[in-house]
Amino acid sequence: MARERGLKVRHWEIGNEPDLYAVTRGDKSWTPERYCEVFRAQAKAVKAVDPQIKVAGPAVSGIHAAPMRFLERFVELCGDVVDVVSYHIYPTEGDGSEDAALASVAQVDATLRSVRDTLRDPRRNPLGYTRELPIAVTEYGLSWKTDRPRFLADMPAGLWTAETALRLARQGVDMAHYFAYQGTGFHGLLDNAGVPRPTYYAFRLLNGLEGRFVPAESSDSRLWSHAVRNGDSMQVLLLNTQTAPLRVALDVAGWQVRQASYFDAAIVEGEADFGTLAAGRELTLPARSMTVVKLQRAP
Repeated sequence: MARERGLKVRHWEIGNEPDLYAVTRGDKSWTPERYCEVFRAQAKAVKAVDPQIKVAGPAVSGIHAAPMRFLERFVELCGDVVDVVSYHIYPTEGDGSEDAALASVAQVDATLRSVRDTLRDPRRNPLGYTRELPIAVTEYGLSWKTDRPRFLADMPAGLWTAETALRLARQGVDMAHYFAYQGTGFHGLLDNAGVPRPTYYAFRLLNGLEGRFVPAESSDSRLWSHAVRNGDSMQVLLLNTQTAPLRVALDVAGWQVRQASYFDAAIVEGEADFGTLAAGRELTLPARSMTVVKLQRAP
């Protein structure tokens, strides 16, 4: 059907969140073993139509213990046939404290390390441990509860989403898709009236990044920092997760600050353009804000 319509789809994800089929379909026969059997059959069928197609899976529902066990068993059984290993990231149900929700970003790194270790382990991936498989996070969001605005349409969601995108990019994940389920509930970047949410502002700031990641560190664990360099230009990203303004000093010898753009809750609520901080090596970051500092190599 895709070929008839001229759709050149290179990657096909087989199934979606099969670890939940026993619940969502009321069919407890959907084990990793059965999913692997179906995966093999469907992979063979699509590649018979187009041998260049890459098949992805298992697209498990999250990074908690149960879906990760499903993924590990799938890799053990189907590591020789899957072309892209995929999973989803949803650390909350739109509940709990804001600090705990923001701190859950550490799970992004831990899960990626765990999946890579699984793929390279002859014991856990006996059929495919010699293959260098791409990894895809085909859905991610701070919460999976579409009907709750908390952690989807607020500033913690905007900051966590930007930080997750940066961490996945920095660590070389091959594909990463924010779950922007638009027009229903609170997952979209815009609300149902077309009003931008914090996640929209976050991706707008990320959109201008170009170059390669270079080391960046913060002395405050509540300040997330990244740096991207492109020749004689560099952009430093500063995400203040605190509920109070934060004074920072940039240690960027040999670089001149040209511009500092940011957004916070007030800017989102006012549907305003990005704010601007006075360009300098000392900045006061607004509470719960994201800032991109543009620098130029000093002559």
